[in-house]
Amino acid sequence: MDKKIARICWNTEGWRYPSGPDGKIQAKGYQGKVPHEAEYGYGHEEWLFDRFRIKGGYHYAFLQPLNHKCHIGKTYDVYLYTRTKRSKYYVGRIKKAYSIDEEEAQEAYSYYKQQGWLKEMREELKEKGADSKYFFQTRPPRESFNVKFKFEDVIELEEPQIISPEDKSIKSQRYLFQPAGKNFQGFQLDEDELKLKNIALRERSGSSATTYELYHDKMQNDIGQLLNQSEKYTNVKMEENRVDIKAMTHDGKWHFFEIKTDRPCRLSIRAALGQIMEYSYWPDVVKAERLIIVSDSKAGLKARRYLEHIRNKFGLPIYYRYFDAASNTLSEEI
Repeated sequence: MDKKIARICWNTEGWRYPSGPDGKIQAKGYQGKVPHEAEYGYGHEEWLFDRFRIKGGYHYAFLQPLNHKCHIGKTYDVYLYTRTKRSKYYVGRIKKAYSIDEEEAQEAYSYYKQQGWLKEMREELKEKGADSKYFFQTRPPRESFNVKFKFEDVIELEEPQIISPEDKSIKSQRYLFQPAGKNFQGFQLDEDELKLKNIALRERSGSSATTYELYHDKMQNDIGQLLNQSEKYTNVKMEENRVDIKAMTHDGKWHFFEIKTDRPCRLSIRAALGQIMEYSYWPDVVKAERLIIVSDSKAGLKARRYLEHIRNKFGLPIYYRYFDAASNTLSEEI
């Protein structure tokens, strides 16, 4: 399988939904052409890691380098990078990116339209101040969807990793495939080695509350239904006393579920911990037997060790479960 490097548009929302025009490249591109992201304030890669819009186990998306028909039917191992005016950053990898043909692109387009997803995506652009007037209206299907992949084949970096000026792998700024040679190092996965922090990516202009809440609400609804169907619980309530989900066991004990969408799971745990403890213990009571944090990020070995350490050191019944939107499944507690 060929290993490639591909540029994607700037995004500060983890490529789950649009982040708006700010930060997008505004300069003229190849042969003096104005880039799509500069003209309209968004790129079609904005939804590249949207885990909720799934068809047949696959996520359908768009990568500009695959827009040429010579790629149809091929599978690539793609390393992804983005850039600002000053720097370039590795953001992730799709280990098996399948380039689809026009017929499958049309099927994906029709499915998205039937599900109401195209309308939702257009509204997300409008919310962010992007020009959505021509969104998916004048483009053939394969210029809207040209790649499919499973999220089990995706690596998302905890934090975009700055590309050293000494890294000569990227020889062009155009949205074309570049070969990853034999000496290509890519990015480091050990979080202890990620010493360079990307301050620019943390600068957010405007609020993303509406889009964020929609994403959160989708997770909450799906998880609530799963728990309601589970034989483990007899009563499931949502948004009672601000708790995302409360579920009662057969022996009358409450389990509280707090849902977060921060990535990686370490950030979801950090964001949820104080909240879910307050819901259970404020001011001096115990309302829940078990406190469970849920996010759409898988927990690694360090997260497991951390939670075990908290339980052993402080006696807090804190657990974590991973929600897989593609398969609509909830992992066991860790």
